[in-house]
This record gives sequence, C-alpha cells and structure tokens, in this order.
Amino acid sequence: MKEIKFITKKLMSILRRARWLPFLKKPKSTEKTLPSYFRDLTKFASVVDVNSLKLGDEYLWPYFRQRLWVQLYAIGRGKTSKATMPPEVMQRGRLADIPLADRNQLKKKYRALDITDIKPADYNVDFLFMVVTNAAEQVRLPDGKYYHRVTDPFYEIASEVGSALKMEILRVKSPQLERSHKYYHKVQHVMSPIPSPREDHLRMDYPVGLLKRLNRRIPSVQHTHSVFRKFINWEMHTRDYYIDILRRINPRVLLLNGFHFQAPLISAAHHLGIKTVDIQHGIQVGYNPLYNDWEEMPPEGYQAVVDTFFVWGEKEAESIRKVFKGAKHAPVVTGFPWLARQLELTPPLQEEYREKFSRYRVKVLLILQNQDSVPPIYKELIRRSPANYLWIVRHHPKGNRFKPEDFGPARHDNVLLDPYFDQIVLAQLFKHTDITVSEGSTVAIEADYAGLYNFVFGDKGYKNYKQEVDNGSFFHIKNAASLFSKAAALDFTVRESRTGSYAKTDIKTIFQSLLADGSENEPERMVG
Repeated sequence: MKEIKFITKKLMSILRRARWLPFLKKPKSTEKTLPSYFRDLTKFASVVDVNSLKLGDEYLWPYFRQRLWVQLYAIGRGKTSKATMPPEVMQRGRLADIPLADRNQLKKKYRALDITDIKPADYNVDFLFMVVTNAAEQVRLPDGKYYHRVTDPFYEIASEVGSALKMEILRVKSPQLERSHKYYHKVQHVMSPIPSPREDHLRMDYPVGLLKRLNRRIPSVQHTHSVFRKFINWEMHTRDYYIDILRRINPRVLLLNGFHFQAPLISAAHHLGIKTVDIQHGIQVGYNPLYNDWEEMPPEGYQAVVDTFFVWGEKEAESIRKVFKGAKHAPVVTGFPWLARQLELTPPLQEEYREKFSRYRVKVLLILQNQDSVPPIYKELIRRSPANYLWIVRHHPKGNRFKPEDFGPARHDNVLLDPYFDQIVLAQLFKHTDITVSEGSTVAIEADYAGLYNFVFGDKGYKNYKQEVDNGSFFHIKNAASLFSKAAALDFTVRESRTGSYAKTDIKTIFQSLLADGSENEPERMVG
C-alpha cells in the first residue's frame, strides 16, 4: 500500500509539470489583498516625482495620496465602484449633499452658522477640536448621549487649561446628524461652503504624464484629467473656506483625529501659523500607509500634514519619528485617556451575563473588524471549542453584522452574539474576559492595558503587532489548535499589561506646553 501511494504521488508530480496537462496544476491565486493595494500606492510614490505636484509653494501630493488611499481601501474590500470616486467626495458639501433649498432648514434645526455669522473675535479660543458627522469614535452611553471617545477626553482636559470649542462642519444632509442633539459635549455646527467655480488647476505644476503613469501603475483606480482638475479645485476651494473660518475663530491650537481626511483644514491652519495636532485613534505601526511609508516626504515636511502627533506610547512615537521625517512633524506621547474615562461613564456588565460568564473557565472576545465574512479561524475555534470556553462576538462599529449561522453549524450555546456586546464599552467587558482574538485590531492593545492575553492571526495581524509577537507579548496563531495549546498554559488570574504600550502622562501639562511653545510666532490675537 505504501508503494502504491508513493508511485501515485510521484506520477501526479510528473503530470503537473507536463505542459500538455495544465488542468492538473493547482492555479495560483491572483486575488489582490488590501496590503498589496496599499503597496501599489507606496511604489508609485517611490518612482514618480510626486513632490513636483504643486500649486505655488503648496505640495499637493498629500491631498492626492489621501484620496488614493480611500479608493484603494474601498477597492481592497470589494467596493469596486470607488475606482471612479467623485472629485468632491473627500470633503463633501456638494449641492447633492446639501441642496440649497435645505440650507436654511438645516441651519435652524442644528443651530448651525454660516461663515458670515461668525464675527472676528467672537471666539478667540485656545483649543479648537474638529469632529465629523457619523464618526466611528462616537460611543452611545447608557443615558442615550454620544461621547467622542478619542476627542472628548482631551477636550475635557484642554478645557481645564484654557478655552476650548468643539466644531463640526455640516457638509451632508444625513440622518446621523440627529445624534448631534445628544452629544455629551455640544458642538458648534458650521455650514459647509456653497460650491463656486474654481480654476486652481490652471496654476498647478505637475509631472508630465502623471495620470498616464498613475493609471498604468495603479490600474485598480481610474483618473482622468477632468476628475483630477475638479478634485484639486474642490480641495483648494475647501482650503480657502477653512482659512476664512480659522481667521474668525482664531484658535491657537487645532486638534483632530484622522488627519488623512483633513488636508485642506490642516494646510489652512499652517498658512495662518496655527499649530495642528492629530490624536491617535487606532493602530499606526504596521502596513497601513496612513502612518507608514512616507519616504517621499521633503525635508521641510508637508503643509497638509499635522505638526504634532498625539500618540499612545513610545512605540508609536518612534515610528512617527522614523516615518514623518519632515522638520515640522513630531510626536508627543499622551497615552489614551479614554481607557480610564470610560469606566467613569458607564455601568458594569449586566448581572445575567456575569452569571453566565462565571460558568466558563476561559472567556474569549472574538473581535471583528471590517471583514466581509466571518474569518474561517473563528468558525474553527467555535467548532473545536472545549465545553469550558465562552465566545463573545464584538462587531466593528461600521462593519458587517453577522448571525449565529454565519459562524458555522457548530453548537452556539457557548457563543454570545448580541447587540449588547457591540454597545457596552470595552473596559467593562475586559473585566470579565481573558483573551481577545483579532486580525490585528486596536482592541488588542486596549485589552493588554486591562491585562488580557491577546492572540492575532493572519499576515495583517502579524504586521500590525510584529514587535509584540516577536517579543512574546502577543501570540500569533494559524489555527484553533494553536490557540488551545497556548491558552492551556496561561494563568488568567494574573492581570497586567505585557506591552506597556499606553503611557500614563500629565496631559494637562502637555496642553500648557502647546500654548507656551511658539507663542512668539503666533498670529496676533484679535480683540473685539
């Protein structure tokens, strides 16, 4: 029998090499992954003189780079329609987004201001925090209010140091605007600008054959000269609008999270000498080009990239120094104050669930990100699960919602899949769980802060947490057996951080330093 198996195996090997029997060969997968789409972007920047794309002294590459990132991120997740994304989609505010006939009604309903309603010196705030409609950072509290988990802790501390204002540009007519009535900290809405014809592209310098090379090197996106010109015109139109707003508000420091959507705003602040800060909202070290692979950056940096990056710990600070080599860019380690604040704002896990959790030896959080389907390893974990394991599913705020049957035909009495576990703040859930499993989610590092053990899977998971996996702080697994064998040796009574990723700092002192540093170079403060 052994001889027959050997001969059969040898024969099949020979046949597969035969050109006349290609159907026996196992076809190689040609499906692109999200990281491979992102590599197309960074490779393009390495072979094309992207810094010659300018409007006067303004580097335009950051604007275009961020647009390409949005397109490639969407295409990498199967949204092929984004290959021809409209020119205005990054900043919104088109007449299709806010019809002229609806502007007065929206102004009244949300107490929004037109730019002409803001008189110079009405505010003169020290700190201006910009938030966006339907942001993933919004957390619904038990009383029905919405808390901006990234922005609000810093807003509260800044308010103790100086004057602070939260602002949201009303740039799309969306049902999500209703949430603003329930914000924990109110915002001042300002209406987006009414579109007007622009011809900024006529003054633009860019490499000969830029779009031809772009469409050849990144064929998954489609750009025409018409779309490219309209995009630049709209971004510059938005930048001028922000310059006008910032002159009227007159802040000393502008803070936001997700700088990649805010190039016109950041550039406007740079133009006026206003310091800009990006607040870390997720993983930065890894394959994602938002915070990696800016090798093309000129020595002086980019006007449309923030001056200061608020980061969780020294790992991110080191990465920022390495990636953003421009003279104007630098990190400041702040920690993540939401981790402590959430415990003050929310109730503990419901009693019925605490009782159920107590029946199991190992409680595991299965973290879903933006996957289109349930990761196969989750199905395998549940199918092969020991009886003393409890699995709790946590969906991404903007990800797909799955049903029990999506996790396979296995028994599901030890699987908790309920909207409650998507809404409860993670810190309350961490108190009753032992392990997280994810494809490299930010949740893993938050769980480490609470003392949980963290398992990541896949290439993405390893790249996001390479340092932690390599030094043994996190576990990288390929299958269910790997998790079960490692978990058997863990002591779940020991609750301590194994990475020390989140620094504990005096954020109030950081804000005081922001006001003190460079005050001699600030634009003159207006008085009424």
